[in-house]
Amino acid sequence: MSDLHAAAYDADLKTVQALLASGAKPDERDDRGFTPLLWSCLRGAVGQQGPVVAALLSAGADPDAITAAGDSSCLIWAVQVDAQDLIEVLLECGANVNGVADGVTPLMVAARDGNAEVVTRLLQKGADPSIACGSFQAADYARHGGHDDVANLLDRAGAA
Repeated sequence: MSDLHAAAYDADLKTVQALLASGAKPDERDDRGFTPLLWSCLRGAVGQQGPVVAALLSAGADPDAITAAGDSSCLIWAVQVDAQDLIEVLLECGANVNGVADGVTPLMVAARDGNAEVVTRLLQKGADPSIACGSFQAADYARHGGHDDVANLLDRAGAA
């Protein structure tokens, strides 16, 4: 793990800014296949990651970075940890709201978790509730998790 990866992991904004100013590459992958932005989004609920994410994105980090294993993305991790500030920064910086990692979209993850607020925001930003993983759409993930209110919201959005 590089110094930039470690600083992003630790939400150390001053170090992230200093390393970026000295030429550190914001999209360099570590030995686990993560970019600094991926680490920051994974740790979205720990520390003040919002400014770190913003600094990395301003330096050219890819908001659509996916782990080398293909099992998650920046936006999916931000959704998983319910880091709404990170979700907003990523969306405003052009993250693909319908980006797929490990066969699921951020909308499916929010639906599975029953997070109506994040589901609504993703829909506002253009998330497509008709995308399927196998034969399952976001509403199916919500129903499976016992979140019928979110499933109904998604059904209405798909019909609109």
